Amino acid sequence: MKEFYRGSVLLFLLFQFSLAATAQQIENLSSSFDGHKVIITYDLIYADSSRRFEVELFSSLDSYSSPLAHTSGFVGKKVKPTKGLTIFWEPRKALPADFDKDIDFKVKATIVALPPPVIQPPFVVVAKPEIKATAEQKTITSKITWVTVLKTNYRRGTTINIRWKNGKPDDLITIELHTTNTKQVLQSKVNNKGEATILLPFKQKTMEGYSLKIIPNSRPEDAAVGTSFKIKNRVPLLVKVLPLAAGAVILLSGGKSNDNANSTLPAPIGPN
Repeated sequence: MKEFYRGSVLLFLLFQFSLAATAQQIENLSSSFDGHKVIITYDLIYADSSRRFEVELFSSLDSYSSPLAHTSGFVGKKVKPTKGLTIFWEPRKALPADFDKDIDFKVKATIVALPPPVIQPPFVVVAKPEIKATAEQKTITSKITWVTVLKTNYRRGTTINIRWKNGKPDDLITIELHTTNTKQVLQSKVNNKGEATILLPFKQKTMEGYSLKIIPNSRPEDAAVGTSFKIKNRVPLLVKVLPLAAGAVILLSGGKSNDNANSTLPAPIGPN
């Protein structure tokens, strides 16, 4: 088949339809050979674009009895009717090297039957008595869903009581202190009791916007962040400044009194 492999084979394309011509059409047929593959292009026209077709390529090699193997492209089942469809056939995989005969091809498009409709069984609603869940029957999820602190501001070096809900009963909890740009671990591997008491560092930076994050067993997807709060100085600034200010007032007033005393001259002594 030396001439065939050089691409000089003349292709005769015959088309057979399984439907009436008024229902569907194959248009704009063309063929070529690139030295390796036979290329057949076509438009599959059908009124209902939602339907699918089984497309097969036959040849005169076996009197069109069986579809050709080694095909690709828009061939096989579930081909959508549209324009610019292409079928590729690889003759080198199917023919002997010394093949030198002409080959006629036949394209067959068969509409794929729609699956039978699914009949749903009748829907029956059965009324069930209402069951009130007890505390032990409440659903517990692996995700922490609620975190809270009791106050909106704390002094550094003091403790915070924190509470949360859910998580697995055997979880080990990590508690992190968060700001917008930082985080630090305050406690790790705490048993999941739904609450904990943590100590704020004595040298923690004083600012607003702190929050506590509860992470169960290093599962960040199940973590939750609590309400925000402020960390203040351990000793109020006013308490630190007042003694110095009071001392300054005493010194200033004392100094002023002495100056006034020294500047007052004694009254002149009378002649008697």
